[in-house]
Amino acid sequence: ARVREHPRFVDGSMTTTELRAYILELATPHYSRLWSNLTDDERFVVKKLSDRWLANPRAVPTLVSLLRAGLLVRDPHLHIANRTFAAFAHDAEPRSVVRRWEQGAARAGTWNGLRNPLLALLLLLTGFVLYTSHQAFDAAAGALAALMTGVPALVRLATSLRSGRKLSSPLD
Repeated sequence: ARVREHPRFVDGSMTTTELRAYILELATPHYSRLWSNLTDDERFVVKKLSDRWLANPRAVPTLVSLLRAGLLVRDPHLHIANRTFAAFAHDAEPRSVVRRWEQGAARAGTWNGLRNPLLALLLLLTGFVLYTSHQAFDAAAGALAALMTGVPALVRLATSLRSGRKLSSPLD
């Protein structure tokens, strides 16, 4: 009702951008209450959607909760229910908080859950092959010995390239 009473709205001179800014100004207290009642996961999803990211399909429970609350809609893609709430969500949290959420999401990612079991499986398979095949063991031992003798030379090369100095001959 307050929007319709605004003089620029009445005379038709208010632009769409000005109208959205005015509605956001009026709705900010309501949006702040909504925001404070959201979980961190819900805030993270809404923030990412406000930045025009796609919703993570692994966040189904969070997405369903936001859909039921009416904060998200599907038509056919998932997005924030209205542009003024999207604008509010875009600036609702400081960058440091969003970065912390992103780091938490990265730690909970699929690769982090699979890395250790896959590494253990690889070590077991390598051990099995080396134990059962003496030829493979001999080849691996030779490759490891060659690698270990080459490491000091590579370190010297990298150090000299970084410092810009000429390599000295080992015979000097």
